[in-house]
Amino acid sequence: MLTEGLYKWGFCLVVKKDVRVKALEAAEAAKRLEEKKQNEREIRKAAAKLEREKLKQEKELKQKQEEEQKKKRGADVATRKRQRDEEERREKERKKKCIEEARKQQKRPMERKHANTGKEAHPEAHVSRSYIVYVYQVLLNMIYICY
Repeated sequence: MLTEGLYKWGFCLVVKKDVRVKALEAAEAAKRLEEKKQNEREIRKAAAKLEREKLKQEKELKQKQEEEQKKKRGADVATRKRQRDEEERREKERKKKCIEEARKQQKRPMERKHANTGKEAHPEAHVSRSYIVYVYQVLLNMIYICY
């Protein structure tokens, strides 16, 4: 009988309305929570994508730098080889000049000697021992200077 009086005054309608309001509020809260989770997932997904892109760019930059360093090392090696070859060529040329100069020095005193006497030079002409020692010393000095 108590319930009959409550229904008479519309209490049951209020309770039903409160339940509906609370249910709607709970549904809206659940919907907001789901939207929030969805937004967080999208943000994480976007951040992961950006991170992957950043790592990819860094990797490409590193590869490019390594290629440049490899090219530079290759160029340096080629330059050093070319310089070494050039130095060897110069050294051979210098030694050749020294040897030719020593030969010229060896022939000059003989030519002078024959020019002073007025006689023709003969390959088997007699040469003094002191002259041979002198020429030998000159040749040794020339070779020492050249090498």
